[in-house]
Amino acid sequence: MADDFKFGNSLTPDMIAKINASIQPQRMFAESIAAEQDRMMRQAQEVGEQIYQNRQKMQEAMERTAHNTDVANDRLEKIIDQQSSHIELLEKTNETLQKQLETDQKQLEILQNIFASGEDGVQVEKELMNLIKKEIDETHPLWEYVKDKGGDIAVAGATAGIPILYGAFKAYLLSKGIMLP
Repeated sequence: MADDFKFGNSLTPDMIAKINASIQPQRMFAESIAAEQDRMMRQAQEVGEQIYQNRQKMQEAMERTAHNTDVANDRLEKIIDQQSSHIELLEKTNETLQKQLETDQKQLEILQNIFASGEDGVQVEKELMNLIKKEIDETHPLWEYVKDKGGDIAVAGATAGIPILYGAFKAYLLSKGIMLP
């Protein structure tokens, strides 16, 4: 074939056919390489696009997570503030109840001392009358009984009934567990 192709000779159709036949495998090989390169480029682009989309989805998911975390943190902060306020209120209520308990215990001790002291009923009656006299004025219906200096009329009139009232009051307090027997 090299003899057929000499410089300066014109190419005949047979020679062109021979040239085409000799370069045909090289052309087919080059075309198959180009096709494979195109296929690989498309595949690389698809993989790149998929990676990009996955990255976008991950970014959006992270942004949503960050937003949800902020919202949750805000809510938790409000709950903590509310719980702190509630705890403070409970502590104040506890202090108030503790003071009330102390006051109630002092009053109970006084009542126990009155009824367990063995004092004369008349003496206790006089003290009660003096206390009543300090609490009422002349418009009160009991004023007529307690208006004299020591409340002697009231004491004399009530002497018969007061021990019964004391006994009933003491029994009531005992039934409620307020007094010791």
